[in-house]
Amino acid sequence: MLQISEVIQDILNLTRYAASPFVLTGRRDSVRQWLIVLQERLGAIRLRVDNALASFEEQRDGDGNDWTDDERLLSNEWVQLNFPNEPETIRAALRKAWVDGQRLRAR
Repeated sequence: MLQISEVIQDILNLTRYAASPFVLTGRRDSVRQWLIVLQERLGAIRLRVDNALASFEEQRDGDGNDWTDDERLLSNEWVQLNFPNEPETIRAALRKAWVDGQRLRAR
């Protein structure tokens, strides 16, 4: 549930930024700059949520059925970060290897 807590923290930070007063400098672009930053932060949150959802929607082979939600989320995030351009068959093997490695480390 680490992913969920990170998304919630990002949303909290976004609302703090959105609610914080900004100083109008008299320049025409001060509001525009504030909105651009707000849009960038919202885009980052949306991407994180999309990646989390994608990790649940992907089909897993037989031995992937016993993965925990955290394993699905974290393995997908790791593959997205480190191997974004690999074909899906390679990415599935990398996710499985990541989960196996985490389980061995936990023993």
